[in-house]
Amino acid sequence: MKRLFSIGLGLLWLSGAAAMAQETPTLVSTEAQNRKILIEEFTGIGCGNCPRAHRTSNGIVAAYPEQAFVINIHQGYYAKGQTPDLTTAYGDALYEQSGAEDFGWPAGTINRHVFEGDVMYVIDTKWATTAPKVLDMPSYVNVGAKASIDWATRKLTVDVEIYYTAKPEATTNYINVALLQDFIPGPQSGMAANPAQIMDGQYSHMHALRDFLTGQWGEEITDLAAGKLITRKFEADLPESIKDVALKLEDLSVLVYITESHTEVMNACHAEMTHIGAPSPYVVWMLNAEQLPYLACDAMGKAQLRIANKLCEKEITSLQLEAVSALGTQEIELTTDNFRDGVNVAFELMLPISMNLRDKVTFRLTKVNGEAYTGTEHNEVETTMVRWGGYTASVPVTLDIVQDQFGNEITWTLKKDNDTLQTGGPYRELNNPGTRSNKVVLDTAKVPGCYVLTVYDQNHDGIHKDKGDGYIELKDAAGEVFVQMDGVYTDSVQICFAVTGVANENATAAAYDLSIQPNPVSAVDAELYLTATQAETLSVAVYSLSGVRMGETRHYTVEAGAQRLTLPTAQLSAGLYIVIVNGEDGR
Repeated sequence: MKRLFSIGLGLLWLSGAAAMAQETPTLVSTEAQNRKILIEEFTGIGCGNCPRAHRTSNGIVAAYPEQAFVINIHQGYYAKGQTPDLTTAYGDALYEQSGAEDFGWPAGTINRHVFEGDVMYVIDTKWATTAPKVLDMPSYVNVGAKASIDWATRKLTVDVEIYYTAKPEATTNYINVALLQDFIPGPQSGMAANPAQIMDGQYSHMHALRDFLTGQWGEEITDLAAGKLITRKFEADLPESIKDVALKLEDLSVLVYITESHTEVMNACHAEMTHIGAPSPYVVWMLNAEQLPYLACDAMGKAQLRIANKLCEKEITSLQLEAVSALGTQEIELTTDNFRDGVNVAFELMLPISMNLRDKVTFRLTKVNGEAYTGTEHNEVETTMVRWGGYTASVPVTLDIVQDQFGNEITWTLKKDNDTLQTGGPYRELNNPGTRSNKVVLDTAKVPGCYVLTVYDQNHDGIHKDKGDGYIELKDAAGEVFVQMDGVYTDSVQICFAVTGVANENATAAAYDLSIQPNPVSAVDAELYLTATQAETLSVAVYSLSGVRMGETRHYTVEAGAQRLTLPTAQLSAGLYIVIVNGEDGR
């Protein structure tokens, strides 16, 4: 018998039961499994500490893919009366059952299991250590599901398979089918604590419960027995919006879980989603970009891009991007084997960047699986990237920290290969805003190699311009500045510099009037133009910024006057390189 119901928020759903309807399951495993993690997170737009909890639950889901799931249930004081209105008819009852009323928000349950005391409530600061315990809990039931959305009719169909690997002591279980929505833009108190969900100045509300297709506590299952397969089909006509919040089809997902009575989530799964008649084969969003720490003496930067697969008609295995910066446009390819529909993934990548320049880098999605990407919504993100550093062949190096008023907050360390070679600071606190130079010879940085100078600020505000317009400089043995950092940082800044070890420390600067064309150069040999002051033999070598010589040193016999020499650059990877020209007399 088929039953048609109208439930609270305007979804129509159709449920049909067919125990043992098929002999061989196609969606669910018949092997005994442990439980999966389900976090029911009680939250609200007005809750200032909730983004902290969102970040924690997202981290658990990322750490245990397909083994951990989260539902964000907007309810209570911090959710009611907010715009957008993400509350449901179910949130308050779930909150009251959890025992969280005495604790407030953010709050949550993990598999509706009692871990401590006599309540299901678990404080968010304990989720990361508590949730993995679920994965060691055996389960007598497995669940699998698939779903589809017909874009022409807005009909959602969910097929569920449940298989009992053992007979439970409980006489009844309940199927729960939750409709969730991601990427709902809106405000959020305290959102700075979770920058990964900030897009275009708004918070992206994720995993938001929009409705249950099975009502408050699920649909009952009886006659439970080992080896029993149970199937269910649920169909819903999706409205255009719920509580004036658009129900965007590409942002919907379905979570299915099995409970004992109203508690103890025994297992859970995401329903694999198929989109029928979607306007585009792929909907991929570039969510955000940030620079990651990278300590090396080269002109490379490390970035993290968070990208969401909102919809795909087939598995996405590769993404092609353009990175546009002061260096021009670079092509980047990202590959993945776990970028399914409905997930967002943090990709890490390396790219050449300008040294000692705060450069805005724009990442733009151009291809998906080798096909041109035509989407125009959220198809690019940008971030500012900077690498402080340089190279010198003239040692010793002198460090000059031009402090602000509060030199007593500044300290520094010099390391090579993670070994601390030299330290300094703190310095004097001045009576009034102003600057003071603090010079020290880095006499431990003479051996060729890569050195990392880290300058710290105890007050986490760098060399504060309002208290003195200071900066940080590195000078070579001749007093020439080869790195200048503007002093704008928070708790610390790293400066990576290379000692190449290819010049006489007492050598004077040669008047060769060097230039390289073209510069930058790609895939061809460059030309080195110089003016020799006498007939001599020149040695020319190309080095990376870490001091590694690229290929063999070339020798050229030249006459006095203008010269054009070929530089072997065609086979070099993208990056910045040093060209060292030595004359016969060591210049």
